[in-house]
Amino acid sequence: MKKLFLLTTIFLLSAEVSFAAAKTFKELAYSAVDLLNLATTALFSLALAFFFWKVASSLFNYDADSSEKKKELKDSMLWGVIIIFVMVSIWGIIRILQSTLFGGL
Repeated sequence: MKKLFLLTTIFLLSAEVSFAAAKTFKELAYSAVDLLNLATTALFSLALAFFFWKVASSLFNYDADSSEKKKELKDSMLWGVIIIFVMVSIWGIIRILQSTLFGGL
């Protein structure tokens, strides 16, 4: 029974994948761009969540008398803002190139 279920599942998934396959290069390019947009959005979301988590954990462990903690908090906030700025800048440049080269994918 397990073999029958496994074979049926494999057969149906292979049919679904073959029907979803790109038939032209343009469809393949659209699929690749969609995948890259999804990955970029996911990475940006993770970076933003990590930044807020790092800032929040630094604030909860903040000691007003410790200059080392102040420096660590400033450094983590500065590098977080720089990294997010670079990510958004690269994302914008890629979107400009996509709209210029591919006509607004």
